[in-house]
Amino acid sequence: MHLSPADATRIRLKYTLIRDHKGLSAGRPSPTSGLLKWRAITNVSGEEKYTVADRSLDTTGLTCPIPILKAKKALAEMAQGTVLEIVATDPAAPKDFVAFCRATGHTLVDTSEQDGTFRFLIQRA
Repeated sequence: MHLSPADATRIRLKYTLIRDHKGLSAGRPSPTSGLLKWRAITNVSGEEKYTVADRSLDTTGLTCPIPILKAKKALAEMAQGTVLEIVATDPAAPKDFVAFCRATGHTLVDTSEQDGTFRFLIQRA
């Protein structure tokens, strides 16, 4: 699901209100908070598109093959075209999720890494 920049701004505002209402810190949420449901993606032409994760999966602290197995189970429960956000700390996760998507036909929409925490957005085939 792609959002216009105006819609993304509304989501950011809503996210900020939810974060403040729940008494979370004013800084960025922890990778395991599960509150961050959108991610900006810049495509090749330089324009930003926003992809909304329909579901989040926290696999921090788990090692291969558990993150892949949990993602497979979560994706099986989701409708076609929906997006799963996965947070993982396993150093092998980037390579594993690329191979997983290639083997299953799902689309790896985005990957990122910050301080040893990996985020993946996978769209169900």
